[in-house]
Amino acid sequence: MKKKATSTKEHKPSPIKKTPAKKAAPKAAAKPSAKEDIVELILRDHKPLKKLIQVLKDAEMDRFDKKDSYEQFAILLTSHAKAEEQTLYVEMKEEDELRVDGFEGDTEHGMADQLVQEINATPDDDEWTAKVKVLAEMVEHHIEEEEEEMLPEVRQKFDAATLKTLAKAYTELKDELDSLKSVSPPNMAAFRENRAH
Repeated sequence: MKKKATSTKEHKPSPIKKTPAKKAAPKAAAKPSAKEDIVELILRDHKPLKKLIQVLKDAEMDRFDKKDSYEQFAILLTSHAKAEEQTLYVEMKEEDELRVDGFEGDTEHGMADQLVQEINATPDDDEWTAKVKVLAEMVEHHIEEEEEEMLPEVRQKFDAATLKTLAKAYTELKDELDSLKSVSPPNMAAFRENRAH
């Protein structure tokens, strides 16, 4: 790997609208329409994550260029993952044919959450950039697997009423998560603990 000189480097602007993390909270999840189910909501949530993944994987951009996009990505990823784990994955683990996929999703989310925590504590710019790229690639693979394999199986296995009930629960959890001022690990731990009681 080559070390890039930063003094003469041109900074590429992010194609994603930058929002300062301290001032703007992420948008609350849109309410599902009467026709939308959990699969459609998850696919909708994947769209902004996929756009941000492209920014985070861009080798021409450094930490300075990616910081706002990473912060936006981490917030979107965390609220999406926690809501998915506590609705869809719980239901999947009740079905023999989907049980392993539910645990696999939980495991991948746990790995991503751990990497987000490591990234947030990484002072070295090159190490930060490397970890952000690994996270982006890991989430990209997870999304592809969900969209190509898992979600079609979920749609086949669960009836329309179950998919809509899951959509309602998913939206309520996302709204609750999005209402938190920060999705930092302490807040997420408190959220999980409160939901368990």
